[in-house]
Amino acid sequence: MIKQRLESIESFKKGNRQDLVDKEEKELLVLREFVPVQLSADEIAGDIEEAVAQLEARSPRTWER
Repeated sequence: MIKQRLESIESFKKGNRQDLVDKEEKELLVLREFVPVQLSADEIAGDIEEAVAQLEARSPRTWER
């Protein structure tokens, strides 16, 4: 939904429809309040490394018990 709003804002700006830009921007603010913060690739990689270390995994099958 956020992506859709961003695309709409871009289109409305090109069409010189500030009234619709304003409406979409307000909706975008509301949507962003409910969407969790996305992790960066580095944060995800760090979480994976931490999990592997905690499990002492040496291969993909190590976690199976």
